Amino acid sequence: MADPAIEGLLRRLAPQVLGAVVRRYGNFDTAEDAVQEALLAAALQWPADGVGVALITGALPRGEPGQYQLQAAIAAVHDESPSADATDWPQIVALYELLMRRSANPIVALNHAVAVTMASGPAAGLALLEGLSALASDHRLHAVRAHLLHMSGDTEGARTSYLTAARLTSSLPQQRYLNARAASIEEDPRPVP
Repeated sequence: MADPAIEGLLRRLAPQVLGAVVRRYGNFDTAEDAVQEALLAAALQWPADGVGVALITGALPRGEPGQYQLQAAIAAVHDESPSADATDWPQIVALYELLMRRSANPIVALNHAVAVTMASGPAAGLALLEGLSALASDHRLHAVRAHLLHMSGDTEGARTSYLTAARLTSSLPQQRYLNARAASIEEDPRPVP
């Protein structure tokens, strides 16, 4: 396979796809063979210039888009962007708003708040976080809040939120990362861009 990024993506997807196929059909060996063949076919047919435009134009026009079509469209917009700064954040915000109408998942709302931040600034994103009480005990909410507070210049609030996030996660690597972010704010309290 020529592109290591594509190979890495397919390697990350393989366990998820395999798990879904095993749950559906109950036979690991058959599922493993089918997944390997499907991922090999996908790798051989992957467009050299990416899949973003193809996903958007192929997924959305088929009537009312479902949640997986919208997730694919969001991923496609990211795929088309050479950098975070060049990303079409207003389009991603609009796609998340459609997705939130189809899914009451609070993580979708959290991702929407991040997209709003990227489109309109940290104050807009922080305002949306206030409505996510369903995630009050989830480290991801506090980690996002910490980053947005740091972006807005509230370094003490950011440090406190990073420490809260670190306490709430059971993942040791995440705890180390979040505690390190809190410590880095103490060392250099300047806001992040």
